[in-house]
Amino acid sequence: MSAIPTSPNFRFTLLRVFSLFIVLIFPALILYLVIGLGLDAPFWDQWDLVPLIEKFESGTLSLGDLWAQHNEHRPLVPRAIMLLLAKATGWNTRAEMVLGFVMACILLGFMALWLRNTAKDIDPVELYLMLPVISAFVFSFNQWENWFWGWQIQIHLCVLASIVSISLLSANPMSRFHFRLSVIAAIVATYSFSIGLLTWPLGMLMIGTSGQKEGKRRAALIWIAFAAVTCITYFIDFKGAPHHAQAYALFSDPLAFLHFLLVGLGAPVCGFDIRIAPWAGLWGILAFCLVAFLNWRLTRSFSESRQSIKLVVCWGLFGILSTAAIAAGRAGMGVEFALGSRYIIFSSFLWISIAILLLHLSATGRISPVNLGRLKRTMIALIMALMIAMTLYGWDDSLQAFREQWFRISSARAILMQADPPQEALEVLYADPEVVRERLKVLAQYRYSVFRPGFKPQTPQQLP
Repeated sequence: MSAIPTSPNFRFTLLRVFSLFIVLIFPALILYLVIGLGLDAPFWDQWDLVPLIEKFESGTLSLGDLWAQHNEHRPLVPRAIMLLLAKATGWNTRAEMVLGFVMACILLGFMALWLRNTAKDIDPVELYLMLPVISAFVFSFNQWENWFWGWQIQIHLCVLASIVSISLLSANPMSRFHFRLSVIAAIVATYSFSIGLLTWPLGMLMIGTSGQKEGKRRAALIWIAFAAVTCITYFIDFKGAPHHAQAYALFSDPLAFLHFLLVGLGAPVCGFDIRIAPWAGLWGILAFCLVAFLNWRLTRSFSESRQSIKLVVCWGLFGILSTAAIAAGRAGMGVEFALGSRYIIFSSFLWISIAILLLHLSATGRISPVNLGRLKRTMIALIMALMIAMTLYGWDDSLQAFREQWFRISSARAILMQADPPQEALEVLYADPEVVRERLKVLAQYRYSVFRPGFKPQTPQQLP
């Protein structure tokens, strides 16, 4: 009997296959749930798209309608996408869910490829150990609202565009194509979700600390010009959302702001446990600062390594600053909002950056002149496995919250085609039942959503 191959190449191939298998488990699970359990029904903010559908069908839709403010956001690009999807599918909201999933897949693929091409000091074996961690955070079921509510493609698009924009500015050398694409992505991020505004200062940080001397000043001036124009147009006729708590909690109640921030940062690794979350957030910030500092000190003579480290640090800063921005606008509504599933993707980038920076530290010759070999990789594998396990914490709570909402929406949707739907059912779908009644007439006129040909409502008993 022939012996089982044990060569380094064989072991690496085996590790790569196993790593990719783990990477694909998380998106495969989300796709299975979205296709099988995604509810085809307008819910809450989605009813605000109906007036735009009416204008779109009547030929009176203008750029101003797409640019109009929604809460603190100007979701111009997501609105345009949702209108096109509604036209193509008769407003099957599952199409929006699938598109959000596709955007998350693109984000994961982009980050993996960009790291492979820029973080050249990381051992390929260790890089494959890290990819499942990124997948676990990006496709965490704890952000279930983003998976099962088509309106949330604005968050998927904002995160994707922001990360792409910041990353393209780390290219060495940075070509005109990279720069132009980065500017476009920053504009898309801004006009998807308000957090996209952070792309401009983070992009400026990447440009300002770039080691590329030729064209650096010109790139900075162009970036500032586009940032100014985009932000000015964003804040023209800008008004605070009257039904939300007042913003600027940072100044009115600093302790509530800080508590909200720490809870939000800890949410990706502690589920919905409000007792553990602030401590996890605090340790996350401390760990991020420590590993970023050590990486910076230990790569002083490695300009290429520093460039990739700066990018990962910017990813972490994106997670911290975006959560801080959410805290500034939502802390007055209660710390429970910090655990909102829709916001978890933002703070996840703090933990993703910590994992990647730990791998940088473990690179041969950075921590110790002695190559720890198999022991070092075992420790890295254990740390990565622990981080994946932390992302799984709270999935049972997320599943319970999803089940409750699924039954409520499914039951309410079943009676939408009735001549006079009861008010209690309409209140499940939108705050103002009379608005739903009026907009149902529009959907019926143009045969959208539950009125499109071939629509088959699911019954509450069909959820396993």
